[in-house]
Amino acid sequence: MWVHGGPTSQVVPRLDLEKAFFTSRGIGIIDVNYGGSSGYGRAYRERLRGQWGVVDVADAMTAALALAESGEADGKRLGIRGGSAGGWTALAAVTSGVGVLGGPNGSREGGVFAAVASYFGVADLRGFAEHTHDFESRYLDGLIGAAAGVRRAVRRAGLRSGT
Repeated sequence: MWVHGGPTSQVVPRLDLEKAFFTSRGIGIIDVNYGGSSGYGRAYRERLRGQWGVVDVADAMTAALALAESGEADGKRLGIRGGSAGGWTALAAVTSGVGVLGGPNGSREGGVFAAVASYFGVADLRGFAEHTHDFESRYLDGLIGAAAGVRRAVRRAGLRSGT
């Protein structure tokens, strides 16, 4: 599972040599334009409003599980990766308590993904909110809410913070 950044960006179908590297070696990749991605109308874009780390995570998990259930992917070896805002989604997917495999004998109990990679991802939401540049200073408010939204998003992602 590859998760785009943004988080309101989108994945478009085009040649990607990085993806070709993996697929040429038998590793399947799915890119998901989860709720909140641009290009699908206002209602779809606004699904992410106040729900970053919820809607995107649910859509990514649903897509991964659908591939496993159809036999197109090995459900015990699903991974998720993302960069920037997609890194937050990937981390939230495995720290929210429902995203990482860990049941007895490799069962799906409690999770979907066996591996995660966050490339230059948002890992400290409080720090990100405090130090983001002026141009995007209110962007985060729409994705998770103001200061209270940051605390809520950190809690629901299962992350801990020093403050």
